[in-house]
Amino acid sequence: MKRVIKSMAAFMLAIALPSMAQSDKMDLRLEFFNTLNSDFSGDQYEGTSFKTNILRFAVFGDITDQVSYSYRQALQKPTSINSLENLANQIEFANVTYHPSDRLNFTFGKQFVAFGGWEHNVNVLRIKEFSEFVGAIACYQTGVSATWQMNDNHEWIFQVLDARGKKDADWFESALPAGLEATKAPLMGTINWNSYFADKALHFRYAASALSMAKDKYAYYLTAANIYEKGSLLACLDFMYAREAVDNLGRLSALRGHTMQNVQYFTTIANVEYAFHPQWNLALKAAYEITDLYKDVDIYQAGRYLDEWNVQAGLEYMPVLENPNFKLFAWYLYKEAKASDLGKYFLLGDKNHQRISLGMTYTFNAL
Repeated sequence: MKRVIKSMAAFMLAIALPSMAQSDKMDLRLEFFNTLNSDFSGDQYEGTSFKTNILRFAVFGDITDQVSYSYRQALQKPTSINSLENLANQIEFANVTYHPSDRLNFTFGKQFVAFGGWEHNVNVLRIKEFSEFVGAIACYQTGVSATWQMNDNHEWIFQVLDARGKKDADWFESALPAGLEATKAPLMGTINWNSYFADKALHFRYAASALSMAKDKYAYYLTAANIYEKGSLLACLDFMYAREAVDNLGRLSALRGHTMQNVQYFTTIANVEYAFHPQWNLALKAAYEITDLYKDVDIYQAGRYLDEWNVQAGLEYMPVLENPNFKLFAWYLYKEAKASDLGKYFLLGDKNHQRISLGMTYTFNAL
């Protein structure tokens, strides 16, 4: 831990001193997300414990009018080094952005993957429990991206990144399946379109991605957010689809204990939030998720394997009106998974999980 703290301090000083010498635009941000959870499996009480869900810091700033940087480290994550990108798993951002004009910029380094979807893109402190799909996505990858602000209401993002931060043996459930050859360019490409309509009350965030999984084996993602936000009301509907020749999300592979092929995932997420008082916010959320195989492979038949859904309800309170980034909340989660007859044949089982949480989120600027 001392080594981590020393490395944090060294990086912050190295990047802060020259930037402050040239510009006063620097932001050091700290984020906390802690909960007290009581968990239940079916009718059985599993236990109650405190958990640090998020503890991270971020440094953002401008070196010149045309060059900016961002660095973010999540201390609750493992310190192990990702074998492909050669960065600690804790590091979420480590990049430099060049702004040749007001409407165009290029980002180099580790960055946020520009998938669509509200749940994927919103600040993680607002998500008390991710859908299985978004929870399995590798959100931060190393590479290059270009962002074009076409006008005030339309933005395009083009990315070429690592498809994964680790080598095959470290990434897949049991390395690559027999007979498949590793790709020499484990990269992904993403096109993202963000748009606003109806005086910015309507917001659409759509993306298409292609990922190289193995030689001549690819994964394709279509991800979309449909958002309405006006006044005290926020309503979102996300659609997330993945078609993977090799199981990149890894969810079905984890259930079976080895790397699966020809997997499809489809998720629908509905989220509604209503601030009925300046200090109170009510949130309701539901997700429905499908896992299937789109083609026979080895002993596995094509068809539906698993249906999952979760329902969430919560109440947030901001005790200090002047500081809305400090929130207390109570949250309820219900999750259920049902295996189809085909899934049960391959030993997938039904699951039921509930959680009651009391928690706190807080973001503050240290500089």
